[in-house]
Amino acid sequence: MKLKFKIVNFILIFLSILFTYAKAVDIRILYLDDFHGFAESYKPFGVEKPIGGASVFTSILKKLKNEKTTLLASARDMIHGNNWPNPTEGRSVIKLINSVEFDAMLVGNHELDFGQEVLKKEYLRQTFLF
Repeated sequence: MKLKFKIVNFILIFLSILFTYAKAVDIRILYLDDFHGFAESYKPFGVEKPIGGASVFTSILKKLKNEKTTLLASARDMIHGNNWPNPTEGRSVIKLINSVEFDAMLVGNHELDFGQEVLKKEYLRQTFLF
């Protein structure tokens, strides 16, 4: 609950600054939470073909970003929780995160699963809000 409050505050502050010092801008805010390294598509029961996955996410995100000004934020827990990021200490997910260029990210407990040094070294390109 505390984290959600911080995110809402961030968005409200961002919007108030935007409306105070800039012309009216049509902006889209996209939010991702608890990704946990699940980048592969999956096939839910009763569905013919696999759905979702990182390739679908990145292609939809690219389309949305091209349509209008977009703020992309992540609340936390992007790495760890799936077998895909574990052998690389989360670097595979970090590479994906860096490729889609998040505008703001919060650090969750799973960002620290492989230690602070991995976090500092690999997440250097991102903007974090604490």
